[in-house]
Amino acid sequence: MKLNKRQIKRIKESETQKGIQILANTVARHFGYGSATEIKIGKELKVSHSSYGMATYSGKFYPGMTMFKWSNGGYYCPAKTSVTLPMNIVKELFF
Repeated sequence: MKLNKRQIKRIKESETQKGIQILANTVARHFGYGSATEIKIGKELKVSHSSYGMATYSGKFYPGMTMFKWSNGGYYCPAKTSVTLPMNIVKELFF
């Protein structure tokens, strides 16, 4: 993934924590997801995603559902996108 000049300028001008969030959201959007809900720093770039849906108390998961017919049937699980940023990119942009 390659960042354009505008993205790099926006990231460098922001504070470190906000800049890392902007970078992670940019990577998540590049992979087709809305935003990063969890950010890790590691050796290589990785993006993992779990979709939203309903989970029952017995352990079944129904992706894409937002509500059940029965009120006490289960609970809502939001979508989660985890982005692992490489350490060399983080050092280059922020330190």
